Amino acid sequence: MTNQKYRTRFSILLFLLFITVFNTSSADVHEIQSSDDYFDFMGRELVVFTFSAPWCGPCRQFSPQLSGLATKYSGQVDFATVDIENVPTVATNIAELPTILVFKNGSRVAGFVGADIQRLHAAIRKQLEE
Repeated sequence: MTNQKYRTRFSILLFLLFITVFNTSSADVHEIQSSDDYFDFMGRELVVFTFSAPWCGPCRQFSPQLSGLATKYSGQVDFATVDIENVPTVATNIAELPTILVFKNGSRVAGFVGADIQRLHAAIRKQLEE
């Protein structure tokens, strides 16, 4: 092969790797689009809301971990993200990002600030055991 073909294939591989590594969306994590959507989700049996923003570095770093938990607890826990810039009406009391809120049957049962996957995992386990 010529050098140009190697460069082209290498560029394609790098592009695919970039998409795989930096793709933070997940079919297991619902993106809240409106306040109605938020309140509909809140009434589910067990739901984790992550309040974030595109400019929040810790939020972006936390997203793949959140997707992993969503996959792990698929069918037991619903996960949703709320972009505070797109749905500011439900983020009026959110002062720091990322903020994690856990609701069980419409009642808040846990909440904290920060991208702490271990803390979230513990909060989920606690609610599933009750």
